[in-house]
Amino acid sequence: MLTGNTGIINRAKAKMSGATDYMTKPFTQDDLLEIAFRYLSDA
Repeated sequence: MLTGNTGIINRAKAKMSGATDYMTKPFTQDDLLEIAFRYLSDA
């Protein structure tokens, strides 16, 4: 999940709704690639 919401409650709601990861804005290209490769390597 990519969001502008940074609170702990929002992270908990995302997890309860089935989000596999949580990234807040602003983010760097390195942050995005790290998450993308994490899930690509699991496939």
